[in-house]
Amino acid sequence: MKKRPSVKFLFLTFSLSVFISVSSQADLDLTPATSSTSSSANAPAPDLQLHTLTDDQKVRIETLGTKSLADQMTTIKKEVPVELISTDRKGGTHFFDSLGPATRSLDQITDIEGLYGKAVCPKEGKARLLIADDAPPTTLLHEYIHFLQMSNEKRWCLLDGKVLEDDEKKEKSVLYHRFEFEDLKELWDLRDKLPMNFEDKLILIEGLNRENETFKTLGIKGLSDDEAVLITKGLDALHAQIQVLTWMTRKHDDAESVLNKMEVISLKSCVEQSPGNDETKKINECVRERCLATGMKCQEVTKSELAKLGEDLTMHVLVAWLKPLQKGDCTPLKLRDELTDYVEAPTSCWKTW
Repeated sequence: MKKRPSVKFLFLTFSLSVFISVSSQADLDLTPATSSTSSSANAPAPDLQLHTLTDDQKVRIETLGTKSLADQMTTIKKEVPVELISTDRKGGTHFFDSLGPATRSLDQITDIEGLYGKAVCPKEGKARLLIADDAPPTTLLHEYIHFLQMSNEKRWCLLDGKVLEDDEKKEKSVLYHRFEFEDLKELWDLRDKLPMNFEDKLILIEGLNRENETFKTLGIKGLSDDEAVLITKGLDALHAQIQVLTWMTRKHDDAESVLNKMEVISLKSCVEQSPGNDETKKINECVRERCLATGMKCQEVTKSELAKLGEDLTMHVLVAWLKPLQKGDCTPLKLRDELTDYVEAPTSCWKTW
C-alpha cells in the first residue's frame, strides 16, 4: 500500500510535471487574400505573413538557445549593445547583473515590453537591447529576436516614436502581433533547450496562446491544431501550479486535500502528453515516475480495472494514484465528483487521503 504523499512531496512532483500588454484586436486591418483557414464557409480568411526571420537567423537563435545564459550574453553583445535597467522591485532573482551596473531606471524608459525588456530602434547611433535587472532568463533571447525582426522589417523603426495617423496605427499593430507571435513561437520550439524559470513558462505560454487567439478570430491559422492543444494544456497546468503555490501556505489538512487533487490533474496531463495509444501503460508509467522520485511503493492498475470505470480518463488516473482507495463512503465516483466540482477547495473525502 502506498504511503500518503506529504504536502512537500506533492508540491515537488507537481512542479516536475508542469510544462516547460497587447494591442487591441480592433486595430488589426488585414488585406483579404488566401489562407489555410477560413472564418466562414463562404468568405476566404485574410492572409498575413507571420514570418520575418530568415533561415540563417533561425539557426543563430537555435544555437543561442543551447548556450548558457552567460554565453548568450557574451555572444549577443558582440552584435548589439545590451543595457541593464534598474527596477528597484523587491524580490526576484537577478540573472543579468553581469550586464551592469545599471545607469538608468525603469521609469526612465518608455514602452518597455512587459516591464522586462525592449529592443530599441537605432534612432541616433546603434540599436540596443534594454533588459530589466529582475527579468526572467529568456528575456534576453526574446528581445534579441525582436532586434532581428526590426532589422528585417525597416518599417517598424520608421513608425517608432512618431505621431501616427490612423492607418499607421493599424500598420504598427499588425507588425506588433506578427513580431510577438513569431518571437514566442521560436521560443516555444526551443523550450526544451532554454534555461527557463516558472515566470518564463507563464509568459511564453500565456503570450503564445493570446497571440494565436488574436489571429484565430481573424481567420488566420498561427499554430497547428496539435500545437494549440499543447499550449492550452500547458496553460491549464501552469494555472494549476499557481493554485499549488497558494495552497502551500494554508492549513496542513486543507492543503493536502487540494494538492492531492492537483496531483491527479498533473498526472492526467502527463498521460495526455505521453506518446502511444496504450492508456493503461501510460498511466502506470506516469504514476511510477512520481513514486520513484521519492521511493514510494505504488501499485499498478490493470486494463480490466480501468474498463470497469468507463472511458473517463480523470477517473482512471484518480484510481491509479489513490489505489487502493476504497475508504468508507469515499468511492472513486465521489472522489471524482469532489475533484471536478471543487478542485480548488478542501473536501471531506480528499481530506481522508
